[in-house]
Amino acid sequence: MFEGLNAALSLSNTAPPTELQGSLVLCADTLEADGGFLLHHWLATHLKTGAAVVLVSFAHIQNHFALVARKLGINLAQLEARGMFRFIGGLDVPSTDAQSQPSSGDFHLDLSNPAPLKELHQRIQDTLKAMEASRRAANPAGEDATQTPVCIILDSVDTLFHATGGAITPAALLGFIHSCRSFPLVAPAPCLVVSVHADALFGGAKALFATLKHQAQVTLTVSGLPSGYSKDVHGQLYISRASGLDERPAPQSKLHYKIQDHTVTFFAPGLSRAVI
Repeated sequence: MFEGLNAALSLSNTAPPTELQGSLVLCADTLEADGGFLLHHWLATHLKTGAAVVLVSFAHIQNHFALVARKLGINLAQLEARGMFRFIGGLDVPSTDAQSQPSSGDFHLDLSNPAPLKELHQRIQDTLKAMEASRRAANPAGEDATQTPVCIILDSVDTLFHATGGAITPAALLGFIHSCRSFPLVAPAPCLVVSVHADALFGGAKALFATLKHQAQVTLTVSGLPSGYSKDVHGQLYISRASGLDERPAPQSKLHYKIQDHTVTFFAPGLSRAVI
């Protein structure tokens, strides 16, 4: 996890972010600034504090997340065996890595099915059930496996528009995202993290982003610097909260960041060490 981001969001580095259970967290980036580090942050924050995670990616293979997680001190294979992590690959993603193998969690949307996203929703629900069984088997005398906080991450949902040639409509995707905010086996409701490439959307997809932004309790938007590339400041992060999420003061609305090998540092604009 990136402690500076948790500090900006008033979240603990040692306890699950239970204040986000039942919430929608929207992560948006642009072509000039990749916000992939936000997904790694949420993955690490939940797993390191004892929450379970289901990661559904429409853009990356499992090995991509495993390699980054290892740099952050997380072994996804071990967590998977304990019922704390599962990966579902939503689409075929070409790989140049000769060592990579298809994940057992791969799921291929059947576009001949009139409701392909309903099938994916069922797959997520079945996965949650299997994870609960694994947690119970790993710790039979421990706490109730059903009480483990859960986070569901949907990576690059906008890819569905481009990859399916319009077979999946914005309305269908919005309904799918809404359905992922509640599952019978998960109480309290899961924290749902959704990532989109904001400037790659058009037409109805752009309207979808606006709707998600309106519904989200927390929105994190990554963009490039107006002044262009800098080796000391890689971009800026805008943080916005829906009113009524909690009674704590709203965090700073804009931060600059720098991506490093094992972490990402965040600081107020103008406070980069290189500037000081």
